[in-house]
Amino acid sequence: ALCRGVTIEELEEEAGGSRAGMDADFLVARLKEDANAAYDKREEQLGTEGVRQLERMVLLQVIDRKCRDAEIRDLTAERDALRERVGEGSELDKLRAEVAALREAAARSGVGRSGRWTMSAGVAADLETTGYATDPNTGDAYVRDGDQVKVTSRSGATRTILMPGPSGAGERESLADPKS
Repeated sequence: ALCRGVTIEELEEEAGGSRAGMDADFLVARLKEDANAAYDKREEQLGTEGVRQLERMVLLQVIDRKCRDAEIRDLTAERDALRERVGEGSELDKLRAEVAALREAAARSGVGRSGRWTMSAGVAADLETTGYATDPNTGDAYVRDGDQVKVTSRSGATRTILMPGPSGAGERESLADPKS
């Protein structure tokens, strides 16, 4: 054991036999004496150089912890300031959610079932030749099954679209977006 330490009974005895005689100054002085005695005993065990090495290690650990705490506080303050500038939610997240809602609404309303698709010519060509394709712009996956195409979005939402059939002139409509 390093040091025996002081007990309440010893402190009461030194203070005149009761706790009423123990004020803050008395307790601070007595506990400092006990701590210094323990320190001196440890120095005898480790030697002067050993204690100095221990002091350096403890001091470096305390400084390191204080620096990490300060860095975390700084990063937290920067994050909070950025959130205040951007608002509650990221504008990009809001825009993505709005686009996803519009796509879902369009799928529910039957847009795309009329035979006129909006996709790139490359996707349309792949779909006609291989039966499957991925739109590089949206990430949507298309799989042809007879006269229907199953479309799976990046989010995992699926919908089925009818393949464009013959137009009034007996020609097959292009799968590509007329604007592209």
